[in-house]
Amino acid sequence: MSNKKLIIFDFDGTIADTIELARQISNELATEFSYNQISPDEVLAYRSETSQGAIKKAGISLLKLPFIAIRFKQLFAERLPNMTPIQDIFVALQEVKQAGFELGIVTSNSKKGVQAFLEKNNFAQFFSFIRASSSIFGKSRLVNEAIKASGIEKKQVVYIGDETRDIEAARSSKIAIIAVTWGFNTKERLISEKPDYMIDTPSELLDLLQKI
Repeated sequence: MSNKKLIIFDFDGTIADTIELARQISNELATEFSYNQISPDEVLAYRSETSQGAIKKAGISLLKLPFIAIRFKQLFAERLPNMTPIQDIFVALQEVKQAGFELGIVTSNSKKGVQAFLEKNNFAQFFSFIRASSSIFGKSRLVNEAIKASGIEKKQVVYIGDETRDIEAARSSKIAIIAVTWGFNTKERLISEKPDYMIDTPSELLDLLQKI
């Protein structure tokens, strides 16, 4: 087994600033699939929910969810390359890579869309792999596949994400999780899920990883 440390990143909200894009596309599909639109004033209330809670709050039928996810993913992938990176995340990724960590991405987004974003923003140089799934709750499987392919022990792996489902995926895969507060879920909601670690800015990342 390798002694190298593997850092697995979520993408949406962790690397790319996609919250407003997600709201816009959700609203575009709301009429077609008969669920509630989200006004700008309601975003904070949704950010305070778990992923399952947000789906319920929007009035989304679980039977329709797979079809909504497919359409959402298609529209998201088309617009993703034009999204803005999280402020200061480039420098943070550069520092972590230069410190000798291996970096990868797991996402429920389109692999093609993520790759286009990374290349456009000169981020592709930092990552060894992108693993994508059509399921919004399939991240644990992706994490396990990434770890197995890397040959790195789980105690040497850290997952970084901005949502409660990222914390759930890390727990399911039995690896450490760093929750970041600059993405979708609020700091209070993340704290309630008891992640192993938490940071408020990308500039804190390297120092924390070196201490873990």
